[in-house]
Amino acid sequence: MVKKINGFSLTLTVLLVVILLFPFWGKILYPIKYSDKLYDAASFAGVDPLLVAAVVKAESNFNPRAISKKGAMGLMQIMPETAFWLAKEINEPLAKPEELLDPEKNLVLGTFYLKYLIDRYGNLELALGAYNAGVANMDTWLKKNKAENPNLYPFNETKAFVKKVLWNYKVYRFLY
Repeated sequence: MVKKINGFSLTLTVLLVVILLFPFWGKILYPIKYSDKLYDAASFAGVDPLLVAAVVKAESNFNPRAISKKGAMGLMQIMPETAFWLAKEINEPLAKPEELLDPEKNLVLGTFYLKYLIDRYGNLELALGAYNAGVANMDTWLKKNKAENPNLYPFNETKAFVKKVLWNYKVYRFLY
């Protein structure tokens, strides 16, 4: 004999099943690929590895061969000019831009850049805005009082990027 379930009980049962299964499905939707390299780079730079994973998820969805229309490369979508500057700053060998397609090299440089921006701006949202739009743009927006709130950023792409990374970061903190 099948017992009838009222609407409330069915909703509660479905909710319970989803909650119990979400971490499993969540980790499929929000993996941390290259986790050893990512955790090592984050630890070395002093950045939360889940934040790094959130940036990578937003930038390249963990595709190490990703290249943007503007020329940003690799997992963390680093511009070659920024990468050469970073490599010199942290004494990391970098001979040619194609090396940014190496996950380990990209994670080391990108994580140090993220740490630099967090330290420079003292605010995660500002750091993420600068990561996406560039330091020069962020500094201009700060002078014009358009940087304190990501919704005021002149670039829609930057607004969306900051929101996406912050969402990813929440999800990663929940799952891991």
